[in-house]
Amino acid sequence: MTPPLAAIISEISSTQNNHIKILSGPLKGGSNTVYEIQSEHGDRWCLRIPHDDDAASFATKGAAVLKDAKEKRPALLAPTIVYQTNDYTVMEYLDGEALKSRNTQVLPKKRRQVLLDGLAIFLFSLWTLEETQHTQEYKMTYRKLLQSEVNKGLIRALEGNSAWGDPIYYLHRRVRIDSLIPYPDDGVATVKHRDLNAWNVVVNERGLSDVVDWDTSRFMPAPSAIQHPLFIADIPGWLNDDVPKEMIFKEDRDY
Repeated sequence: MTPPLAAIISEISSTQNNHIKILSGPLKGGSNTVYEIQSEHGDRWCLRIPHDDDAASFATKGAAVLKDAKEKRPALLAPTIVYQTNDYTVMEYLDGEALKSRNTQVLPKKRRQVLLDGLAIFLFSLWTLEETQHTQEYKMTYRKLLQSEVNKGLIRALEGNSAWGDPIYYLHRRVRIDSLIPYPDDGVATVKHRDLNAWNVVVNERGLSDVVDWDTSRFMPAPSAIQHPLFIADIPGWLNDDVPKEMIFKEDRDY
């Protein structure tokens, strides 16, 4: 059971030897409740509290990948973990705001290309990370990944979530999984964020600022990781927020 918020704040104050106060929140997401907190010295942090045991497990595994990535790439545009327990995570607070929606009618071409340049540098930094013995615990095989992703989409489509499209897309993919694995399932692995949607991309006036929500990030087979971000990938059945179906971002992918 997750401790009361007051107990969590008290524990953070004790471990950091610093009085902590809440500046804003709660902001409730799909898996975590988030608060902005501040130390008496003015440091601002983000407190993420998982909603249940499953969310906590994802957060722990994702944090291991994020820590490894930040150790190897200190300049990586991702939050630094300040402190973590099984019940919550304290992370660096990031300035900027979520991209939310990538709409070619709203974002001018130059602005989109600046963001794509930043994402290209960010993704290349991830894709060139090497595995360690510590991170192999969270590695998935290509087959397991495909099965997991297809089943997740199928369940959400069957539940009536229109954003996930027609269930027939996922049934078709399930029968093709074996044909998509033409080599031994133990090849080169690299980091995949796995939830690179527009809400997890933080931007400022200069371009890309940070990428957040690393709970589902894992070391995965390179063919599954080296792909376009979800919001420009034009995946059948995937719908971006506030983006019409006919907007498929071919120009962005070609760039």
